[in-house]
Amino acid sequence: MGVAMLFSLSIGGVAGTQWFFLRGLKTQLQLVEPQYLQAQEQKAEMARVEAAVQQAEELAALYLYLEHPWPRTQLLAAVAAPLPRSIQLIELHVIEESALTSAEQPTGPDANHRGTAGETTKSPSAKTDLAGFRGLDDRQTTILELSGRASNIKELHDYVDLLAKSPLVAAANLKGLEAGGEGSTPGSSRFHLRIAIRPGHGQPGGPLVKPAAGEVAAISAAGQAGGSP
Repeated sequence: MGVAMLFSLSIGGVAGTQWFFLRGLKTQLQLVEPQYLQAQEQKAEMARVEAAVQQAEELAALYLYLEHPWPRTQLLAAVAAPLPRSIQLIELHVIEESALTSAEQPTGPDANHRGTAGETTKSPSAKTDLAGFRGLDDRQTTILELSGRASNIKELHDYVDLLAKSPLVAAANLKGLEAGGEGSTPGSSRFHLRIAIRPGHGQPGGPLVKPAAGEVAAISAAGQAGGSP
């Protein structure tokens, strides 16, 4: 009987200890569970914010790229600012030269969104639109073709050197120089000048410019209001 009572007391003590232990765990679980749920909500909110920021950055990159061509007025100012009085411009042509060959097919935004039969067409996004524009526009180079008369050859060469140093100009080369024809000023020469313009914003080799935080927020708000361009 003594041994039986001893075993009963031992079993009761162990059962009581486990009961108190489980009760303590349940109490701790009740305290921790709300904090866990709150942490999960914060994690989900952070993921949504990161996705929104990424979308805004993609929209900002697309808007920046769409403004990459240098304004024609800015190109004209770069040509006219260092022009000496001894040089008279007669013609100026703006040419967009493309490196595409006849065998290559240009890839535009529509090509990225077009699927084959049986495939689900993906919804357009700023990232795919930007990739499509890059596939076409990044292979183009803006060229200025200038023709005119110069009465001072040294000043003409100095003018070409100044153009080559312009931040908008990739290269400036004098392609032709000949004595002025009939009706021209004695001692003047006709010249032909070819100027290659540097890539614009967002293009390879172009200026490294990122929109400010305020601009990204404004672009994000515009994208949410009007949809992706």
